[in-house]
Amino acid sequence: MSASAGNPWRALPVAAPFVPACDAPWLPLLQSPVAEGDEESASAALALDLQPEPFFGPHEAPVVVLLLNPGLSEDDARHHLRGEFTLALRAHVQSERGAPHFHLLDPSHGPGHRWWLRQVGPVLKASGCSVEQLAARLLCIEFFPYHSRSFAHAHLRLPSQRFSFALLQRAIRRGALVLCMRGYRHWCGAVPELASYAGLLRPKNPRSASLSAGNLGAEGFARVLSALDVGLAGTLARGV
Repeated sequence: MSASAGNPWRALPVAAPFVPACDAPWLPLLQSPVAEGDEESASAALALDLQPEPFFGPHEAPVVVLLLNPGLSEDDARHHLRGEFTLALRAHVQSERGAPHFHLLDPSHGPGHRWWLRQVGPVLKASGCSVEQLAARLLCIEFFPYHSRSFAHAHLRLPSQRFSFALLQRAIRRGALVLCMRGYRHWCGAVPELASYAGLLRPKNPRSASLSAGNLGAEGFARVLSALDVGLAGTLARGV
């Protein structure tokens, strides 16, 4: 069976609301109306007119970053109006084995690209690898795939999430280094084996996703560089 056989994002509609077939029964819940003046609910409302961003990067990458869900800003909304961006994003999440990290290599240099460059800047500087090399061995998985300004969806378990959780389980089985930068309790609730996994790193500052020695500790940061070095060796061996 191919790696893409269970990928729900291969059934993503071509027009909004961008919800794959497996999540369609939950659409009324996902589109819950927001009462006027309810800022908390408005902040957590899902932007289903933007394409979901469940994961980025090769599915078998040696380093895996765990986050909560794609954020939402005015810049995000504007950037998703760019046809070439949305077509490339769709192709990325539908690829059979994943592809080099989408946002790191985004030629349109959108808000996601800028955010990711800030987070991985210390790794690029310390490792000496290029953005292209890093993108080829870094996988990011979002706990929840849909955009919102704030995260308030931990109580939901959508069918599409199973594929993301399976990516993490595969990472654990192959001994990848896992950096849980957001939502540790939520991730452990979905994938219990993560809690006792020896290859797990957590940030010192849970509000920061920076892959730096200050946030991961000197030893943790060294483990990231070591794991990426192993990934680089494999990449070079394949002629990438």
